Amino acid sequence: MIGSSAALIALAASIMAQVDPIQSLIRAAVSYLVGSVAAQLWLAFLRPIPVEQPAADETSPKESSPSGEPKTEKKAA
Repeated sequence: MIGSSAALIALAASIMAQVDPIQSLIRAAVSYLVGSVAAQLWLAFLRPIPVEQPAADETSPKESSPSGEPKTEKKAA
């Protein structure tokens, strides 16, 4: 997306400046490559690292009841 935008801007600027058509295409291609590389570098270095959240069953103790008290097993006599 960024590379395409850079290429369109370079083409528009070259056309408005009445530059040779081949030179305009070369400028657009170079702008596209530079924009694509810059976008990849941006994503590689400035993207936030996702933090994993613990699952709901890992945060609550397995041995406790919903009221927070430990479960007691009743033994049959």
